[in-house]
Amino acid sequence: MKRATVFIGALGLILAISAGANSAEMVWDGGDGLWYSNSWNGGGATPNMNGTDSAVINDGTVTYVPGGDLVTLPGSNLTINSGGEWKQTTSNWARINGGLTLDGGTLSRTAGGNLAFGSDNTGANTTIDIAINHGGTLNHNGELWFGWHNNATPSNLTVNMTIDEGTVSALGGGGASWWLWDDDVAGIDYNINFEGPGEIILGAAGIRPESAGGKVDFETLWDMGILQAFGESGLTGANFTDFFETTGTPNDNGYTLTSFIPVPEPSTLALACLGLIGLCAHMIRRKK
Repeated sequence: MKRATVFIGALGLILAISAGANSAEMVWDGGDGLWYSNSWNGGGATPNMNGTDSAVINDGTVTYVPGGDLVTLPGSNLTINSGGEWKQTTSNWARINGGLTLDGGTLSRTAGGNLAFGSDNTGANTTIDIAINHGGTLNHNGELWFGWHNNATPSNLTVNMTIDEGTVSALGGGGASWWLWDDDVAGIDYNINFEGPGEIILGAAGIRPESAGGKVDFETLWDMGILQAFGESGLTGANFTDFFETTGTPNDNGYTLTSFIPVPEPSTLALACLGLIGLCAHMIRRKK
């Protein structure tokens, strides 16, 4: 079995800090429950997500009633902690080009409309970090996109989704529940990396890397190097079944990928124990 290094919650914190390092933090304080309100920082106006501010929801539900699509730009991070929820019940799009951290919190979109990470508002040389951990949930009932279509994907775009005790549910979609646009274009890099247990649940429209010319199953995504576990994939020679199991049928509602922390093989454990015994014996001899 391949080596697996488990990174704990510090990873999500690092991603959140790096994504919003140059922006002012605006914290939700309850108020009237609406995103567009003076319910931030004890009466402050709605965060400016154009790279100026980052938004933090620690508890309670924030409902997005749009005057248009939600658009965040690089430098602005949306963080939803345990007990917090960002909810949209209209079919407007959400185009997230900054960071997203669901640290036990929930982002819920229930009325369709696309959720895009890396849209036409993203400049060149952009990295979008998505961390879903500690029971965090992304619940989306529309098409989930990495990148953009019609040759509008920005140059040198990287989208990293890291899951550790988190769930992604993408149940809607027309052409696909989850699109990976221009995944074979130079400078475009998509990574869905599990650093611990978690799951992805797909709708009947399935998952579709544009390079594949059609829908694929999770094993194919692993072989392509997009789906990863602890930074490993089929491209590194690791085995899909060492980290994942699937239930359901591809392109049917409820097709589910479940990850687990691999258990070392008995031979690996035995070698580790022998090494530890040898180290202890060496330290005892040195003390004598």
